[in-house]
Amino acid sequence: MYKEVVKPRYFSSMEFLIGIVCSLVLLGILNFIGYIMKAQTSIVDIMTIIIFGCIIYYVIRKNHIYYKYMIIGEEFIVQQIIGIRESVVFNIHMEQIDKISSTECPCFKKEQKDQYKAKMKFLSCSKEKKTYYGIYHESGEKYLFVFQPSEKLIQLLNKKIDHCVKSNE
Repeated sequence: MYKEVVKPRYFSSMEFLIGIVCSLVLLGILNFIGYIMKAQTSIVDIMTIIIFGCIIYYVIRKNHIYYKYMIIGEEFIVQQIIGIRESVVFNIHMEQIDKISSTECPCFKKEQKDQYKAKMKFLSCSKEKKTYYGIYHESGEKYLFVFQPSEKLIQLLNKKIDHCVKSNE
């Protein structure tokens, strides 16, 4: 069994300040439009509160999602962690994985345009961490997923995939 948790990159103070200023400008514009249209102030206030709440929810949700990648036996499992709630979002057998490669590979752009039943992203906000993609099959359909594992996990996955291919031959 192997597991690792990929934590998101948090906002710097400057990014946070810019986000607050942009939110306040957006809310000011909304209030100004409401004033020009001579809308009832209570309706404009309610709309302002709802929009501000949505912005806050989006920012918090975007920056507090973690992914846990696990290899247990011949299974590759991805769990999404939001706060204290964990849920399995991805669970496949190693035999189903056709390919795992870096997104920096030139073939990624070509393969990304291919037809897949679903394309999934298990990414944190971290831009410094290298991203990889995988293609797997299930019930005759092809799927694509993008994730940010460590080099150690990639080595283990490739080793397990090679082992499954050799045992099936």
